[in-house]
Amino acid sequence: MYVLVDYDNIPIRNRTRGVEPVVDRALNLLELQPFDRGQRIYIRLYGGWYEKDRFTKAAQELAIGIENRYPSPFSVEGKVVEKPFTVRVHVELAYSLIIRPEKHLFSTYRPRKMFNINIKCLEPTSLDCSSEECPMQTVYQAFQEKRCPNPDCHKELSQFFIRGGQKLVDSMLISDLIYLSYAGEPRIALVSSDDDFVPGIVTALLLDREVIHIHTRSEIVRTDFYGLEKFSNYRVKRLILK
Repeated sequence: MYVLVDYDNIPIRNRTRGVEPVVDRALNLLELQPFDRGQRIYIRLYGGWYEKDRFTKAAQELAIGIENRYPSPFSVEGKVVEKPFTVRVHVELAYSLIIRPEKHLFSTYRPRKMFNINIKCLEPTSLDCSSEECPMQTVYQAFQEKRCPNPDCHKELSQFFIRGGQKLVDSMLISDLIYLSYAGEPRIALVSSDDDFVPGIVTALLLDREVIHIHTRSEIVRTDFYGLEKFSNYRVKRLILK
């Protein structure tokens, strides 16, 4: 069974705790049954793991944690399970498509200048700041002039602000979801509250695959206008970590 995780869609307060709490919570939400005894669960984490052809810092840190912890057995127990049993859990960063695992997709993390987007800086006095030495006055001046306030510096402000963005990641996850559905995978779990994945979910449902949709937010995104609830093979869970 595959669990496809839109990793950046998980709240950062949960990601900072490491992979294990997220994995354990997702496994418990699968409601595995005795007939799943001995099954292998493949958990794939999707994110911007490559800056050009180099691992990002986030990918390196996650890879170390995963290598030290997985694969490992997971004990399934609870009210619906008379006798605990174990499954084998594999966790991996999704570097490539499942259909072509040997071909890594690079440049999935791309830094870009963020000053071109609509960001404004309020003047400190408008917020009742009366300090003449307020450092935010310098920041406000820089925003107004769109360059470094030092007269000896000729750099534009846009050179100082960079924002990382993901590319290909969502389409990789959707591609894997559809591929697994056509390949005959009976159950697939998707961990994300991003409704961009709805077309892939609908495809899997129409192919009679059971989809366990694990939302990452406390408030589940409305999906009633997509008609997902009409499918008997669609289940909704919540990934809530304290």
